[in-house]
Amino acid sequence: MKLKLGLLLFLCPIFGAFGQNYTNTTLKIGDKVPDMVVGQVINYPLNSLPISDFKGRLLILDFWATWCSSCLAHFPLADSLQKEFRNDVQILLVDALNTKDTREKALKTIQRFDQPGNSAFSLPSAVNDTLLDRMFPHFTIPHYVWIDRDGIVRAVTSAEELTRENIIRFLKQNQTPLYQKDDYDPQRPLYTVKNLPLDHLQQFSILLKGKIDGIGNGGMRVINDTTRGIILHDRSLLSMYQSILYAKIPGVDENRLIIEVKDPSKLSYSFSKQKKQDWERENIYSYELIVPANEMGHLYDDVLDDLNKYTPYTAHIEKRKTFCWILEKTGKTDLIHTKGRKYTDALDDSSHARLINSTLFNLCIYLNKITSNAVILDQTGYTWNVDLEFKGPVKDITAMKKELKPYGLKLFAAYRKVDMLVIKDK
Repeated sequence: MKLKLGLLLFLCPIFGAFGQNYTNTTLKIGDKVPDMVVGQVINYPLNSLPISDFKGRLLILDFWATWCSSCLAHFPLADSLQKEFRNDVQILLVDALNTKDTREKALKTIQRFDQPGNSAFSLPSAVNDTLLDRMFPHFTIPHYVWIDRDGIVRAVTSAEELTRENIIRFLKQNQTPLYQKDDYDPQRPLYTVKNLPLDHLQQFSILLKGKIDGIGNGGMRVINDTTRGIILHDRSLLSMYQSILYAKIPGVDENRLIIEVKDPSKLSYSFSKQKKQDWERENIYSYELIVPANEMGHLYDDVLDDLNKYTPYTAHIEKRKTFCWILEKTGKTDLIHTKGRKYTDALDDSSHARLINSTLFNLCIYLNKITSNAVILDQTGYTWNVDLEFKGPVKDITAMKKELKPYGLKLFAAYRKVDMLVIKDK
């Protein structure tokens, strides 16, 4: 789920049946949608679309953008539901002006979902829209608005609620989806009062258990252009521990994380046998932390402390003996110092594998990849940028060892005690 960008830049002069201008109307659940014409429609026989065309059908507005991967991931399902319920349901995609998408880009994106030899993608889309975006304001997408046969707004949901079962219940029993979307302002900490004086906020933390629809994914908390904390929304605990791991031991992957708990199914869905949606409702968390700017240096220590206090687990950095691939420099001659050419990282190029004007850190990342996430230790002590060009492809560790030797670099396997993030039951 991605955040929408910017503010409304333009209002189309759209008028209803009685000539009334509806551009400043904001609708909520229970309100009646006025009869109006939506302009700039693609993938539809006409360039404009009267809302009255869908009278007597369930109308679902699907707000999207070409850069929203979560939106696009739900397109095939939405299209199949449209075809199945074509006489009773209309799904209308809405790409707002503030997404910065052009008409051409939106159309090209939609056409990617055409199935050669099968029926074309059936969903129309408003583009450069301001009218519907103003009527149904929101911060995050995907964003779905359910409007019943009589034109009444009945529900606002996330994409997960667009299911065949929910549509059938809506049509046959007049029953709205169970989980409604509360649209949270991503610029404000969770559950703070509107006029909270953020300039004076010294410390704030909150940990919530269970999925919260419409909350977004998070990022760094910025207050008055200063980074003051972190936002981890709708995450598994394992995902939160991985964020700590990346910060505490830079440049490594899950290979530095050890799980020593009796029941790991509460840490990550990948260990569970439940349906994903059911598991998420019970087991994902949302966390926020704000600290003084001068304490950002140990932000992730504070995150770890909170998780250790308020979850069923405890995690610490420990030295553990593990299998590693170790990179060392042989000899005193510097054979790898860069000549200053344009930065290039193309180690996976099968015809001309190379690393130009880059650090050995990038080499270690690639070594991690071709060793199936083994622990890579750079013990060269070399801090300058390097140039490495190889004669052939380096798709395995044997080829890499051979290619590194002329550069005075040695790669070998050994067991070493290294820092690991270990998760345990309390």
